[in-house]
Amino acid sequence: MERGIHDGRKDGFSVKTHFGTASVHVHDDRVSLAAVNEILARKAHLILGRVELTDAGGDVAVSLIVRGTDNELGTLVAELEALPNVKASLFLPKWDDE
Repeated sequence: MERGIHDGRKDGFSVKTHFGTASVHVHDDRVSLAAVNEILARKAHLILGRVELTDAGGDVAVSLIVRGTDNELGTLVAELEALPNVKASLFLPKWDDE
């Protein structure tokens, strides 16, 4: 099996899933933070690990280890980015042998 890619199954078809990381930053906004947590709870099946840190100024950083299809992970980040005072990014390493 190739590094970082798994042959998942969805509706009887082979689906390529990726293993990577996502970062979420919330700038001093408790309402948006609650919305971030709701989205992450709804998308928990994609999240393998999570670390959340709050700084003294009220900003929050969330680091996620994720696994899913390009579409699933892209949708997750797009939903987070649509919230006010939230920035999100996704890193899915692409290896030469993929």
